[in-house]
Amino acid sequence: MVATSLEPLSQVVDELIIAADSRVGPEDLAWYATVATSVLRFEFVEFPRHWPWLVAQARGDWMILLDGDELPSAALIDALPDLVTHRRVQEFCMPIQWVWPDAGHRLRDEPWASDARFRLLRNTDSVRFGVGPHSHLVRSGPTAYVDLPVYHLDLLLNTTEERAQKILGYQAGRYGLLTPEGLPFNEAFYLPESAPEPLQTVPLPDTDRDRVAAVLAPPSGTAPAGSAKCGPPDRVASREEVNAVAGLGDVGTVGIEPLTPPPTLSAGVTSEVWWLRVRNEGPSTWPGGMDREPSVRVGFRWETERGELLGEHHVPLPHALGPGETALVPATLMPPVAGDSIMAVEGVLGHVRWLGEPQHFAVTVGASAAQRLGALKPRADGMLDLADVWSLRRSIVGRDALSGNGPGDDGSARLTELVAELRPDTALVLGAGTHTVTLASELADLHGDHGTRRVVVIEQSPDVIHRVQTKLAESGLRDVVQVLHRDIAPADRVRPAFYATDPALLAVIKTLQPTLMIVAGPALDPVASRLGALDLLAALARSDAHVLLYDAFRDAELCIADAWSQRADVTTHGLRPTRNGLLELTLHHVPEV
Repeated sequence: MVATSLEPLSQVVDELIIAADSRVGPEDLAWYATVATSVLRFEFVEFPRHWPWLVAQARGDWMILLDGDELPSAALIDALPDLVTHRRVQEFCMPIQWVWPDAGHRLRDEPWASDARFRLLRNTDSVRFGVGPHSHLVRSGPTAYVDLPVYHLDLLLNTTEERAQKILGYQAGRYGLLTPEGLPFNEAFYLPESAPEPLQTVPLPDTDRDRVAAVLAPPSGTAPAGSAKCGPPDRVASREEVNAVAGLGDVGTVGIEPLTPPPTLSAGVTSEVWWLRVRNEGPSTWPGGMDREPSVRVGFRWETERGELLGEHHVPLPHALGPGETALVPATLMPPVAGDSIMAVEGVLGHVRWLGEPQHFAVTVGASAAQRLGALKPRADGMLDLADVWSLRRSIVGRDALSGNGPGDDGSARLTELVAELRPDTALVLGAGTHTVTLASELADLHGDHGTRRVVVIEQSPDVIHRVQTKLAESGLRDVVQVLHRDIAPADRVRPAFYATDPALLAVIKTLQPTLMIVAGPALDPVASRLGALDLLAALARSDAHVLLYDAFRDAELCIADAWSQRADVTTHGLRPTRNGLLELTLHHVPEV
C-alpha cells in the first residue's frame, strides 16, 4: 500500500525517506525499499514523537510530510516543482480529505471539511511539532494555503471495530479533546457511521479515484526481486534517541560563558548585547524560542548586594541547540534600578526550574534616561541646550533612549503659554492630533472669533483626520481649521520622504501667512521624515515664524534639530523638557530678491 501510494511522488522528489517503527516486519520493509532512497527504523513510541527525529534526517531544502495512511493527490504532486520555487512562503497548508464510504468519494461535512494541515515546508530549525496525539506541525510562518489535497485513508483501511479500539488509545493519550464544534474529537473523525444524520460526500477526481483504488487493492505478493532502491536499515533508533531530538528527554544543564565583562547599562533602558555563550550540557535537543518545548531559556535576576530581588526576566535561545552545541545569545537587558547591583545569570526551564549553578556579575547600572534628563540644568528660560541633550543621548545605549523620558507633560501647557506670549494670527500644523484642537481653541479665544480660518493642518492618515475633525466639530471649532490630506512623497537622492506638495497646497500656505508652525508630522511610518518642514515654510512665510518640533527627544528628531540649527535662517532657542521633548526655534523670513 505505501509503495503504491508513494511511487508517483518518488519520481519528483530528490529524497524519499520512510521511517518504520520496530513493529514493522521484513516484508513491509522490502516493499518500502522499492520506492525509498532510505528506510529508517526507530523504537516504537506511543505518540507521534518520531517526527522531529525523522525530519532531522532530511537533507533537502523542502520537505513534504505524509503519514502512512495518506495519499498525495495528483494535483499536489504536479504542483510540487512550482511550489518549492516560492521564496516568500515557508510552510504550505493543504486540505486533508477523508475518503469514505468507498474509494471514489470523500466526506464534505464537518469536522472533516475543515481538516487542513501543514504538509509542505522548508527544512529549517523553525519546524516544530506537538508531542501528543493529534498535535500536528505548529505554524511558524510565513505560510500559505493551497487547495491541493492529501487523502486520508484510515476510514477505509480499518473496520468500524478497529477504529473504535483506536479511539480508546487516543483518549488515553489525550483525554477531553473536542472539535471546534464541541464534538468528541476522536468519535467525530473516526466513526462517521455514528453520525446522527446522513453525511454528504463528493466524488474524487477520476485520476485520484483510480489511485485510491490501487492503493486499497489486495496485496499482489512480495516485493519484486532486485527492485530495491536502497539497502536495508542498519540500526534501530532507540526510544531515548527519538525523544531526545523531540526535546522530551532529560534537559540537563545550561553552561554559561561570558565573552566580555558585563556591558555598560542604564536603568530602564533596553539594550541588546551579544556577550554570553551558552552550551547544551544535556542529552536532548533544545528548540530555542519562547514558546517551544522544552522551554529552555537564559534567566537574568537583578539583586542587591544583600541578595534582595530587584527584577527578573528571561531571554530565548536564538536557535535549536543539540547536545554539546553552543550559541551566542542576544541578551535583551533592562536593569530596573540604577546603582551597584548583582546580575545572576543561569539556565531556566519553563519559567520555574533553574538549570545549573548561577553565575554572578557585579554591575554598576547608570541612572535611567528619565533621571538623567531630569538632572540636566535648564537655563533661566526653562530650555535645555541642544548640545547638552546630544551629549546625554550619546552616553546611553539604546534606540530612542531619551524618547518619552522627559520630566514634563505632553507640551500642551507650553503651547497655551506660547500663544498667549506670541499672539499669532495664523498657524500651520504638520501632523494632526490633540494639539490641533488645543491650538484652534486658543487662537479662537485670543482673537474673539470662532468663524475665521486661522489654522491649516496637513495630515497623511484619513483615520486621524476623521478623529480630529470630529473633535473640532464637538468643540465648535470646525470653521477655525482647514484640514488637508496629503500622502507621503517618496524620498529622492537628497531629500527624505515628506508630504507631497502641489500648487494648490502651496497657495493655501502662502495665503495663510503663518507666524506659528507646529511640526508633529509626518509620522515615521512609512519611513517619512520631518526634515523638509522648514523648507516648506521658508519659501512661503512673509515674516519670521516661531516653530515647535514635537518628539524632539526621539533619535530622528534630534538629528533634524541638529540639521536645522546649522541653517543660516534659523535661531535655535533650545529644547523644552516636556515628556517627549519640544524644540523651539525662529525661522527668519528672507525677502525675495
